[in-house]
Amino acid sequence: MSYIPVSKDSHFSIKNIPFGIFSSKNNPTPRPATAIGDFVLDLSVLAKEGAFSKIPGFDASTLQLVSYFR
Repeated sequence: MSYIPVSKDSHFSIKNIPFGIFSSKNNPTPRPATAIGDFVLDLSVLAKEGAFSKIPGFDASTLQLVSYFR
C-alpha cells in the first residue's frame, strides 16, 4: 500500500521503484532520487536527515555501497 496516489497505468508503482540521478531548475546539482507515480523523491534530502546513516558503507550521494566488505 502506498500513501502516494499512483495511477494504475503508471510504470512507477510501489512495486516498481526506479532509482537514478536527477537535477531540477531550482537545483541543477545532480543527486540521487527515486520515482513513485508522478513524484520524484530526492534521496539527498533523506540522507541529510540521516535516513541512511545505519547502512554501513552506503554513500547516499551516489547510491553506492562503498565499504560493505571491509
